[in-house]
Amino acid sequence: MGEIAYLFNCRYLLGPVLTWQDFTGNRYVLLSIGALAVFQIAFTYLPFMQKLFGVVALDAAAWWRILLFGVLLFVAVEIEKALLRLWHSK
Repeated sequence: MGEIAYLFNCRYLLGPVLTWQDFTGNRYVLLSIGALAVFQIAFTYLPFMQKLFGVVALDAAAWWRILLFGVLLFVAVEIEKALLRLWHSK
């Protein structure tokens, strides 16, 4: 989730990512995220993958923490970019 958040943040080096178009403007990014989500779910929940890699299924609470981390990282990078814009405007 952190990499997804950072991928959206990097759409503009210093500009904010605020509109729906900022998130959906590149369909290849969305397709890549979708494909990786499918692979992650398969890795996490398919029994043969769990056995092969020694992993266990994640519960809903773990997924909420993962999503929260992604949102917090997105906000942190947006704050960093805002501070950099302020610093560069002086």
